Amino acid sequence: MTANPMKMLQTFPTTDLVPTLLGSEDYSEELRGHGLRWPLPNSELQRTWASLRSAHAAELCYAGRTEAWRTLGHSVEALIIPEGLVSFALSELAHTRAIPLGQGLRLLPITDATLDGLRSTFPDVADLAIPEFWKMSGALARAAERLSLRGPVAYIETEYFGSAGAQAATVWESGNTRMQPAQAEVGPINSALRLMGVRAGDANDEFEAVGLGAYRSNDRCLEQAR
Repeated sequence: MTANPMKMLQTFPTTDLVPTLLGSEDYSEELRGHGLRWPLPNSELQRTWASLRSAHAAELCYAGRTEAWRTLGHSVEALIIPEGLVSFALSELAHTRAIPLGQGLRLLPITDATLDGLRSTFPDVADLAIPEFWKMSGALARAAERLSLRGPVAYIETEYFGSAGAQAATVWESGNTRMQPAQAEVGPINSALRLMGVRAGDANDEFEAVGLGAYRSNDRCLEQAR
């Protein structure tokens, strides 16, 4: 199938990416860093970008930006907590890091090693069968409940590839579930973030407002935090 360069450029995450590529001798490596593969010669990229610029490029790329994280793929399982809970959270959760988000929040990727550590911490807690989530465990829920005694805590999962997929979220506060687990193509994470005090402001939604689109996998999150 022949690639459509106009379509591909319209789904880039920011208008700044393409000029960066044009100035790069190895744009294919730069693209891989953004989860993309460009199968066309650089001359074709240049011609297409020139066409886009003359055809309202900024508007086209901006229109695609909010969907770019879905188009490019997004697979994250993580807790979201206020900055004030970081020290306590990291004392409770092993093998993770607190990654800054916008509006005073932190993202804590939940890895397999994190889950194994929690099972050792809470050996008597049975695993949960929650259909909305893939990675949620009873021990993780117990840890989140404990954290929520000090402030609101959200757990999110995303699984998107090629614009298809879903997301899920839940929120605890004061040791209780404030938002029941919910799964949908879009929406649950925005709802959870609103309960965490996030406001979309000039962004298209709360997901974009805190910068979650920049973290498309747990491994990438942890690499960027080193």
